Amino acid sequence: MRCVSTSSSDLKFMPLTKEHEETVAKIYRYEDILEERSSMAMVISKELADIRKEYEKTPHRNREFCRCGIGGKTGRGV
Repeated sequence: MRCVSTSSSDLKFMPLTKEHEETVAKIYRYEDILEERSSMAMVISKELADIRKEYEKTPHRNREFCRCGIGGKTGRGV
């Protein structure tokens, strides 16, 4: 087993290095989303599914107050 000594300056930079690596990974992911239609479609589909799931949690009685008239007692649809 090898003992590796680290200086206090190394310990200060470790969180910054990790944060930098995470940021670079996010940049690569965002570039992929912008360049590839399939990646963009997956992101949009996931976000719509999340919205749909959240909307399903809303009690039906609150849906009648929707400004667009969908699901309300007005009988109008969009």
